[in-house]
Amino acid sequence: MFQLGRLTLFDPVTAFWNRVWRSVTEGFSARSHQPAIEEEATSTIEAIVAIKGNPVTLAASRVLSTLLGVREIWLDPEAIRQTSNLPRQSVLVLAENQIYRGLAALRLNGFEGAVLVLSYNEPEVVEDRYPILTYGENSHFVCTFPWQLSELLANSTKSIPIDVEDNLYDLRQRLKAPVHKLEQEIITPLKNLQENGSNIERELVEIRDKFTGWMQKYTPDFAHNQLFTENGTTVNTYQKFVRSINSMIQSKLIEEENMKIVFKILEEWKAHVLITGEGFESFSEQN
Repeated sequence: MFQLGRLTLFDPVTAFWNRVWRSVTEGFSARSHQPAIEEEATSTIEAIVAIKGNPVTLAASRVLSTLLGVREIWLDPEAIRQTSNLPRQSVLVLAENQIYRGLAALRLNGFEGAVLVLSYNEPEVVEDRYPILTYGENSHFVCTFPWQLSELLANSTKSIPIDVEDNLYDLRQRLKAPVHKLEQEIITPLKNLQENGSNIERELVEIRDKFTGWMQKYTPDFAHNQLFTENGTTVNTYQKFVRSINSMIQSKLIEEENMKIVFKILEEWKAHVLITGEGFESFSEQN
């Protein structure tokens, strides 16, 4: 359900977009129908941004951009990591399930704009679940269902960009912390093991236990990714990593094929945490 003033829209997904846009053009295109908004507050917003794939956030972004008289920008979710030069004075409209996969990648790429989250949960619950939203005072707002147009407009117009030198810098360092941890405690020991080949069993057991512990505790979504196939059956990443390491432990040899698999998994994990933000804040306290 998406409420625009007194108008309520409740549609199947297949009809959602057309009916929302028809309501916008028929009921809200004229300035006389807009809620009172101070010009000073709206003059700083340059764009409303959304990520393709969610009809509610796309509809909300179009409504807001129309009423505020600013451009809208829709981002391809597959190309977020390459997205750059978004206006500093912009508002990103997100669904709750887009927070990590979309916002983490954009912040790492230098996105400074404010964020408006559409959720079915109370703001305190969402912020506790996604600590990335706590960086930057008045840079992140959570709107709880049913979403009122007046609330969306009010939060958009009072939002401000995240502070670059303080909050954004600290946030980016924390988002990259898992990668630094991986390099120091997993990848470097593995490379050293390849070079000198001493204490193979003990070293491999330590590496296996440490990385599988990270997967289980901090990045369970990655652990369950099915990136590999064995004898026509898909195997999740956790299982493939354990089997590859165990094979070398049992043979007491650095097996080239299994080592390639292990490093592929580590590179996939690195990309995963940077794109999704899974495990955010779990590694930063020790860095």
